[in-house]
Amino acid sequence: MKPKFVLTAIILLSASILTLSCKHKASADGAAVKQFLTKFNGFVSAGNADSIKAYFVEQGLKTDRIAKILAGKSGIVEQSPTIFRLDLITDDSKITTSPNGIIEVSIPVLFSHNNIESAKSLIILKLINDKDGKMRISFINVSRFLPDYIAYENLVKSKTLTDKDIYAPITLKAFETAKQLKAKYDSVIWFEHINNKQTYFFVVKDKWNLDLASGDSAKTYKMGLVGPDLKELIPVDYDLIHNINGTINGLIEVEKSNKHGFYNLQGKIIVPVEYDQIYPVTNDNALAALQKGDDFYWLNKDSTISNKVNISISEVLAQTSRLGNFNQDGSNIDNVTEFNSHEQHGSVYIPPAYLVNLGIFSTIEQFKNPLRRNIDFEDVSAKINIKLSDKATVEKNDNIFETAFYSIRNYFLGGRSEFYDTKNLVIVDKKRNKVYRQEIITDLSMEEGEEGMTGLCNEYNLNPLNDTLLEMKVTSAISILLYNGDYLQEAPVFHYLTLKNGKMAEASTNRKFSFTKFRKMDDSYLEGCYLYLIKPSIARGKYKKEQSDHLRKDVLQYMKNEIFADYHYKFKDSVWNEVFAESIANYEAKNESVDDSLTEIDKYNINWINQKLKATESKKLASR
Repeated sequence: MKPKFVLTAIILLSASILTLSCKHKASADGAAVKQFLTKFNGFVSAGNADSIKAYFVEQGLKTDRIAKILAGKSGIVEQSPTIFRLDLITDDSKITTSPNGIIEVSIPVLFSHNNIESAKSLIILKLINDKDGKMRISFINVSRFLPDYIAYENLVKSKTLTDKDIYAPITLKAFETAKQLKAKYDSVIWFEHINNKQTYFFVVKDKWNLDLASGDSAKTYKMGLVGPDLKELIPVDYDLIHNINGTINGLIEVEKSNKHGFYNLQGKIIVPVEYDQIYPVTNDNALAALQKGDDFYWLNKDSTISNKVNISISEVLAQTSRLGNFNQDGSNIDNVTEFNSHEQHGSVYIPPAYLVNLGIFSTIEQFKNPLRRNIDFEDVSAKINIKLSDKATVEKNDNIFETAFYSIRNYFLGGRSEFYDTKNLVIVDKKRNKVYRQEIITDLSMEEGEEGMTGLCNEYNLNPLNDTLLEMKVTSAISILLYNGDYLQEAPVFHYLTLKNGKMAEASTNRKFSFTKFRKMDDSYLEGCYLYLIKPSIARGKYKKEQSDHLRKDVLQYMKNEIFADYHYKFKDSVWNEVFAESIANYEAKNESVDDSLTEIDKYNINWINQKLKATESKKLASR
């Protein structure tokens, strides 16, 4: 998706840039491409940012920043000086032409600085011919280049700056203390500073093997916590120890074998590590609701645990903290958890387990570390914004299901896109007293860098087909190329969710119009808010947005042909093969007939759509 915001002092670059107005093919003349690259590289070598920028179809803030970086006029941070040399090795470029005629060029990049070992990276360009026949860049993918740039910049700084230039005094002191603790523990992975005065150490025995990206682990290690006095506050016996005060103030949440409990700051167990989930609550008498199986207990404010209470998960969630709108970042300098590392510079956030269980956060998040200076951050967040939408409409409401729908926007620093959106669905099943969560993909565009959601269409609702099968309708960015060159950019997308054995699962399909696979259609599947991009009349014109409350006939034609394309049907009209090569992952136009593969639902829907097409009065478009 395209970035739309500028963060404080730093203009972040998208992992890729794409101009929707440039879907035109470039000439596949290899000599012309090489000539183009030679001229482009000449301006890079000369440090001419304005000339580099002129090679892009779309001019703007992002192309200006990339041009300055390639020309050596600026680092990643706005107006920061460059401290190493950058060279494009265009002679070693790999040039390929896609089935739809788009030329893609992979250019090796070399970073170098005095006596420091050089490093390599890569940028990828897509080339088109503009209306005057001149070759230009319509797309640049820097998803590998930017993190490599930051890593090399940090390497150079680590070799040329002193520790005092980069690390705060409390961090340098913690590094030294961690060295002492290595005599007793296999690893000291993090340290947390409370009130910027007292430092606690997260220690590990055996091999530390937690995947920070996913939170997955073989659980061969055990984790504990050492206090500022270097005495063991929490024994080295747990799978994960959360941030101090992170779930409830004055307490530390711990996990072992998917069970949860609490220690206090004096090292005393307050809640035995035997509960399936802990929900901190806003309650006059209690600190948290403790769940064990289907049973609930209160953690009282005097730290005692009540007898079993008659309360439902729906009632618990209604009292649970931080399930509305809020931001999370790493700006609190008085409470920072750092890596015990001179290379990993982000701060560590280990969210309360209930927020992970509900899909609000990953097991481990990394934010910009306010205690480290003069370095750039790679793949960490500036902040994460959580927004709770109004409750989705539940059709056929028999008071069994309640829903919450979260929009989660992660503002990345470094080599990632400026922000990344996810949608998270939480469903409370009051009949079974269960809570389920599912990530809902709302960006189904095939091309990295496609423009994200406009907000012009914003609808979602839940339709329980029965008490174990749910149909979720959500506005999504789908970027479907239509037969005449227009795009259906946004439309309702349907997700089919099953509830079984206490878990939720989504049925998979390659179809953008998924209901054609799972449901016999009726007119309700054609209703909703749709956003079209109307093809411009000239190569460098802008696509015009057109909002509508109905599907056009050519979309119905696409919908029908998508059923055949799902089985890799080879259309007699090659335009349709190009359309589905762009719209369906791994589509191959190879089967002369797919009639034997069609299901009864497929056949019903093909016939139903045909009847709709016959009923329209507009000109019939080419079909299979």
